[in-house]
Amino acid sequence: MADLAAWNDSDDDEPRRKKPHVDEAALEREVFGEDASDADDKSEADEDAPAWQDDDEDLRVDLRSASRLKKLRQAPTDRVLKGAALEERLRARFKATKGPQDWATASKKPNALADAALDDESDDDDGDLRVARETDANVRGPSKSAISGVAFHASTDLLVTGGLDKTLRFFRIDGEVNGTAGACHLADLPIRSLAWRAQADTCIVSGRRPFYYAYDVASETATKVRLPPKSKDKSLERFALSTDGASLAFTAHDGRILLADASRGQWRSSELKASGTTRAVCFSHDSTKLYASGGDARIHVWDLRSSRCLATWADEGSSPTSSLLCCSSRLFVGSESGVVNAYSTTVPRAASFSTEQAPSPEKAVSSLTTPVSTLACSDTLVLLASKWARDAMRIVRLGSDLRVVPNWPTARTPLRYVTAAGFNAGGDLLAVGNDRGKVLLYRLKNP
Repeated sequence: MADLAAWNDSDDDEPRRKKPHVDEAALEREVFGEDASDADDKSEADEDAPAWQDDDEDLRVDLRSASRLKKLRQAPTDRVLKGAALEERLRARFKATKGPQDWATASKKPNALADAALDDESDDDDGDLRVARETDANVRGPSKSAISGVAFHASTDLLVTGGLDKTLRFFRIDGEVNGTAGACHLADLPIRSLAWRAQADTCIVSGRRPFYYAYDVASETATKVRLPPKSKDKSLERFALSTDGASLAFTAHDGRILLADASRGQWRSSELKASGTTRAVCFSHDSTKLYASGGDARIHVWDLRSSRCLATWADEGSSPTSSLLCCSSRLFVGSESGVVNAYSTTVPRAASFSTEQAPSPEKAVSSLTTPVSTLACSDTLVLLASKWARDAMRIVRLGSDLRVVPNWPTARTPLRYVTAAGFNAGGDLLAVGNDRGKVLLYRLKNP
């Protein structure tokens, strides 16, 4: 791939938008470029800090404080263990489950053994997620601006990142070296959105411009696709790529949705029109339907084969929609209020639903309190994040009850402002982009 060219960070023609309950001017400085003291960063050492400290033999641990500690009981009446007894039981359980370990005698501190024993439990009584911090995905090529997009290739170890510094960067992800695999500088496009069209090894890139790029990794060429000459639209900032890689859907300024043939880079004559402003779109898992929503919080569902609207209804809570994600048999609707509603995608077909008839969400996740700017999923997990608050990220398990993972991220996980995220195809790697231009990499041991 071509070497990086010098870039110009200025983007004076980009409009500033107001978000409800958010001082956007101050937050944009924080999220998109203002340098802050390194003292504000949480250290990796903090993330790995033990759950308890024990500098003497007076340590006491309540076995009722966590479900997995109950496994250390020898009798139902066991409640509190002191340091020596705790160490003895931990060693016994560890030996029984893992066999003799040379390193198990390296520390006499109960906390060290307890952390190891709990991490190595094979069951998952509390829905906990086992997570290991890996070397930053873009450690060999960090962005000079906030990260606005990350995406793993569907069948290789390749990761692409993009940001307002107008540069696509590619990395070979192994968790240790994460070596560079090339870059492409797009001098006229501060990158706001990107997606892999893995079927053709092409990366689709867009921003607040009346065009998008299709970057071919093999030939190292970027093809610019402009809007039709008569179009009044000036921004293709938000888009979705169908699962089959055949179609693109862009939000337009008046509620319209512009469709394009992704393989040929041609605009389709048919347009879809929502009832209000459209802020988010996504394709169904089988690429046959398109979902859209926006300022009026109404969800629209179209059959793309007939361009017919199948259903519309008001999202529960009626807060303006900020993001959409279709994952398997569920539609996740992120709102400006921070609530994420999960609906079944098998809703009845109807022209429209009244307020009383509107489908009810299977689950309302209210873990965030600021606009949901990022939704991402694997086969087993859904990630929710807001760039409008520090460390605002949660993980939900895709089970029948859609439980929020209780143990991670913690208050000490050094996320900062999460601006993008994505899982790899296997679901065991998670890349998290932030306002500092870093892409944090985590290995998920029991996703």
